Amino acid sequence: MIFRAIKLCNYGIYANEQVVKPVSGGRGFPNITLIGGENGRGKTSLLDAVLLALYGSRSPSVKEYKKGYSAYLESLLHKGAAPGDPSFVELDMEVPAHKGETKLRVRRSWRFASVRHTDRLEVWRDGVSDPTLAENWDVYVEELLPSGLAGLFFFDGEKIAQLAEADETDDSLRQSIRSLLGLDLVDRLISDLNSVIRRNQAKVRDQTVRSEYDRLQAEGTELEVQLTLKKQEIANLQLRIDREDAKRAEKEQTLYEEGGRLAEARESLRDREKDLASLMGEHKSEATQLAAGALPLVLALPLLQQVAATAQQEEETLAARSALKLLQERDSRFIAYLSNLNDNLAFASQVVTWLDADRGQVKQQAMQPVIFELSVVAQKQLERLLKGDWAQLQSDAQSLQDRSDTTFKELAQVRDHLAIHIHQEDVQGVLKEIAEITRNIGGLKQKHEAADKEKLVIQGQIQAVKQRLSDYGANIGDVEEAERMITYASQSQEVMRTFRERATERKVKELTRQIKAAFDLLTHKVALVSEIRMEPSTLRISLHDATGKEIPKSRLASGEKQMLAISILWGLGRASGRNLPIIIDTPLGRLDSSHRMNFITKYLPSASQQVLVLSTDTEIVGPYLESLEKHIGRSYLLRFDEQRHCTEVEDGYFATTGGVAQ
Repeated sequence: MIFRAIKLCNYGIYANEQVVKPVSGGRGFPNITLIGGENGRGKTSLLDAVLLALYGSRSPSVKEYKKGYSAYLESLLHKGAAPGDPSFVELDMEVPAHKGETKLRVRRSWRFASVRHTDRLEVWRDGVSDPTLAENWDVYVEELLPSGLAGLFFFDGEKIAQLAEADETDDSLRQSIRSLLGLDLVDRLISDLNSVIRRNQAKVRDQTVRSEYDRLQAEGTELEVQLTLKKQEIANLQLRIDREDAKRAEKEQTLYEEGGRLAEARESLRDREKDLASLMGEHKSEATQLAAGALPLVLALPLLQQVAATAQQEEETLAARSALKLLQERDSRFIAYLSNLNDNLAFASQVVTWLDADRGQVKQQAMQPVIFELSVVAQKQLERLLKGDWAQLQSDAQSLQDRSDTTFKELAQVRDHLAIHIHQEDVQGVLKEIAEITRNIGGLKQKHEAADKEKLVIQGQIQAVKQRLSDYGANIGDVEEAERMITYASQSQEVMRTFRERATERKVKELTRQIKAAFDLLTHKVALVSEIRMEPSTLRISLHDATGKEIPKSRLASGEKQMLAISILWGLGRASGRNLPIIIDTPLGRLDSSHRMNFITKYLPSASQQVLVLSTDTEIVGPYLESLEKHIGRSYLLRFDEQRHCTEVEDGYFATTGGVAQ
């Protein structure tokens, strides 16, 4: 995995968008990106931003914050940002893929919130948004760089100091080693098997299953007998209902033949006759209103249109008559004027000819007959009339005609029915018989409905008994299965514990070999420390001399302890077999001058293909900077703006003179 860009926007002390583009070594190219910044200027924030982008709420920094993820996100909002401004951390990186490399861009963003801060994760693969990868990012990143190993690759000087001074392996390092060895997975499997054992032990302890199963079988048999009897009762009731329905149908046919139905409906028919007669009156009144309006003019609409056209022509004729005398007087004056000019007699003659022809046309128009001679008011009324909604008026009239026809037909039918003569005495006896049969049917149906409900209750009880029988039957088999599961799970736990012990013993040898090689390279203490061991059960790391005797850490100088801590991190990182970036924050704070030079010249150039070093103005400067210079591919300076109270990322590094930062 290689970082191509680290972007921060309104994050902590960083204002707006700030970008760091680390270099990556290989084939003789520099592998170190040097980032300088005074204390409190955002070096640790940069390291935390990488962890936040990768792990979100599972970041080690969130766990150390101890106030919850929402409070942690709130603490990272830049104080100078407006409520609507975005805050995010983003990583552009290349990761191994099935064929070659894949480019990923991971952005984790959040905004001001009144109640609870939540983040949003977006992922782009080769420039294309990948919501599925974003949704499953936690699983993917654990394959890429397990969170348990992050401390081996992203760490600060304070962690090195803690490792150096601790007599025992601290919890975070122990967790990293367990992740590296795969022991966390084994422990989780053993724990899961414990859950399986406890769950199955509860089934084995239950001895009441068999007696309850037998009781439920007897209860189910009794309910089945009750259900059979109830179904027979329902069938008998339905048969009686069908017979009574047939008798009633026969009586109703007799009633129909004697006009009984009309007798029953006579009062309602009279009421309907009154309603229809009233409705016919309303239709007539509505028709009268339409006839009193513009509707009759629909018949004369073509004539009205002709009148309008004729009136338009007459208006033009009257205008010509009014203008003719004025034109004659004007032309006479104009001709006299032209005669006095004597300049161009031919032109004057042409003008006279044209004027005569023009007056002739006006005179011809003025001679047209005038029939109507409508006033201006009459013309406006005619124009409004012709612009009326004649289609709607015709539609309303047709709708009224249709409704009136329908009402008239129904009224005629009702009156025809009322005109039929009925023998009332013959009908009354049949009606009484039908009423008696209907009452009998009603009683039978009530009994039928009650029996149906009782049947449903019995069926529900049978279903419940069957379900419980199924559960208990499964439980009987489950008890035997539970006993087998307990046996197999216990045996599996023993196998896993044995595997854990043997795998740990085998792998810790490779880990300690890598740590010893790193320690020898950084300190040249081969004579003092002959062997480094790791206790498989506790993962405690210890130093031993040539005789095998343990060397107390107290015999090591302060710088040597620091080198041992770095050797542990370096050795474990190399043993992981993962080609991952290294980020180190303020690494030289507690190293003396001799060990500083070893750290700079031997560790940093070889730590990884890509190394980001976050340094103060008292660490990698002067001769240390000169010794590291050929390995530095890019450098940045975290410059603090006193007026805006924020940090900005600039190209460059601390200015130095005589090896002292300026």
